[in-house]
Amino acid sequence: MSAKEIEAELSQKQNNKSKERHTAPHHRCGRAQNEARRKRGDIKAKACNALLPAGAARQTSLAALGAVAAYAAVRSSIKIFHHTRRHLLRQMLADLCRNLDHVTYWLDFGSLLGIHRDGDLILHDNDVDLAVLDPDWPALLAHLQRQMPQYCVRLETPSEAPDVCFLRVYCGVCFADVFGARSLGEGRVLVDCGHGDITSIDERLVLPTKALTWRCEKLYIHCLLGLYIPYKFPCDDFSSLASPGIST
Repeated sequence: MSAKEIEAELSQKQNNKSKERHTAPHHRCGRAQNEARRKRGDIKAKACNALLPAGAARQTSLAALGAVAAYAAVRSSIKIFHHTRRHLLRQMLADLCRNLDHVTYWLDFGSLLGIHRDGDLILHDNDVDLAVLDPDWPALLAHLQRQMPQYCVRLETPSEAPDVCFLRVYCGVCFADVFGARSLGEGRVLVDCGHGDITSIDERLVLPTKALTWRCEKLYIHCLLGLYIPYKFPCDDFSSLASPGIST
């Protein structure tokens, strides 16, 4: 081999070594970068997978909180409605009693129970109940319509008892019923509200009626209320009950 060929071969080997020195680090760097990117991708994927249940839980929690808030709002609205309606019923009862002082009447049924037991009308009740002894319906209707123009007063007849009449006083979301009472003979009185003789009671429990003061208003109730209430509402325990907010 000539000297020129030897020199060319050595030069070629030198060039190859130089190329290897320049390219090898780049290849190693590229592989390292690829490996790092792959690892970062794996970490992100794991993080996303881990966040999926947490996100669903957060959505469920938010939905639950929304439902609780909506329930609280509805409950608060219902409570406000009941208290507003009871306020209207109190005013209606006071107005009725002022305009029934020329007849013999008494508070009855759930209204009587609430005032005796709680000292107030029952919160969830939507009406007031009174009874008038031997009413003259046309005259009483005309009187209440004239004296209470802020209410709608009508003479009603129950569909199940066409021979029975009573007055109903309307005020928006509530009303009052004024039933007729009559003697059945043999010392019994019937509050004629269309439910038959289940509303007949011993006359001695009712008459003569007794006045009581409730919220600065005079109301009339049964003369022997302590005996009438357990007879009418036997499921309640009134043995140790003191009626708050009323005086006789």
